Amino acid sequence: MSAASAANPGLRSAADLAAGAGRGFGNIHATLPGPASAPKPGKPGSGRPPGSKNRRPAPRYDVGKTTKREPTLKARRERAG
Repeated sequence: MSAASAANPGLRSAADLAAGAGRGFGNIHATLPGPASAPKPGKPGSGRPPGSKNRRPAPRYDVGKTTKREPTLKARRERAG
C-alpha cells in the first residue's frame, strides 16, 4: 500500500490497482484456452519445383460440339429416307 492510500483508505493509486491486476492474472491465464489455430505462414509454399514431374495433369474435357442437323424431326426423317 502506498502513502496516498494510507492517508485516504477509500482511494487506491494506479500502482496499487496494477499490482492487484498482475496478481490475479495467473489465475485467469491458467483457465484460458490456447489460441484458435496455428498462425499462417508468412511466405507461400514451394509448390511444384521446376524440373519435377507433374504427377496429376489437369483433365481435358471434350468440346461437346454436335453435327449440323435439320431443325425439325419431320425434316430429319425425310432426309434419312
